[in-house]
Amino acid sequence: MQPRMYRFLILLALLAIRPSFLFASHILGGEITYKYIGNDSFLVTNTFYRDCNSSQSITAVPFTNTLPGTSGNYNVNTTVILTKDITPVTAGAQSRCANSSSSFPFGEQMIVMTGKFKTDPTICDYTISQSLCCLGGIITTGASGDNLYIESDLNICEAGYHSSPVFDFDPLMMVCVNSCVSLYQNVIANNGDSIVYSIVSPLSDVNTPIAFIAGYSDSTPLIYSGTDPAAPFKLPYCLGFHLNNQTGEIQFKASKTDATVICIKADQWHKNSSGIYKDVGSITREVSLNIIDCPTNHPPIITGINGQTSFSITACIGNTISFLIKAFDLDPPDTN
Repeated sequence: MQPRMYRFLILLALLAIRPSFLFASHILGGEITYKYIGNDSFLVTNTFYRDCNSSQSITAVPFTNTLPGTSGNYNVNTTVILTKDITPVTAGAQSRCANSSSSFPFGEQMIVMTGKFKTDPTICDYTISQSLCCLGGIITTGASGDNLYIESDLNICEAGYHSSPVFDFDPLMMVCVNSCVSLYQNVIANNGDSIVYSIVSPLSDVNTPIAFIAGYSDSTPLIYSGTDPAAPFKLPYCLGFHLNNQTGEIQFKASKTDATVICIKADQWHKNSSGIYKDVGSITREVSLNIIDCPTNHPPIITGINGQTSFSITACIGNTISFLIKAFDLDPPDTN
């Protein structure tokens, strides 16, 4: 019997939860990943990012996920397993997550929730999605107060049961204006699968992109240095707005303070026994990016490989490689 090529929506609907967590403008982003745990089953991990300047509670457990089965919807209990302050503060400083009256006016918290679901082996394609209200009130480029809608795709027929890629770093959601920035959004794939990255439209619902205000878009969500997004990104000018679709690295120099939304998608491609690559799944990460004025400090400037502008190197498995990376600090009292 051939598997039916149906596309089911796994709606991680928020039911039976504390409304104080969900119905205020304090969501900064999120992502969904999945891990195969055997017996046709997957462990889904929902990671969300929260603005700690909100007074809303984060103790939103348990909540209910709605998953369509072969004969209708059924509920899956999901539990918060981790809360973590990911605010980029210096040693000894406190974020608003740690101290609501801290002199540092920002706070970013990561909240991780997990739940399990079982697939039907006669169904190939699944979409795991979640909708949360609401995006942070700090956003200045449009979508403030909109829903956050994120989704991940899974195909169990082209490559069998497999896990999704996972992001290798917590997101950096705060950068300095007029500074050269490299945001790393790369993922770790399994089974030697290939990953292709793209910047996609942030969504407020299924197939419903958020509305950016004039001058901004999903592909250029900030005001960058220069007038051409494809202009060369070379220190110290750092022109344009660039995505490396092989590494997930985003490069730019923002020329205006803002708070915006960026959504990056990682498609997973698996080579089958015939040597043909098949798209077997994808994950997306949406984050709010706060571009702030940093008048008293400049972030260090780090060069590429061997002091050049390239940040990638190719090597053969088993070979030993070495290279030099230089760093410069524009603030003389600081140390590198």
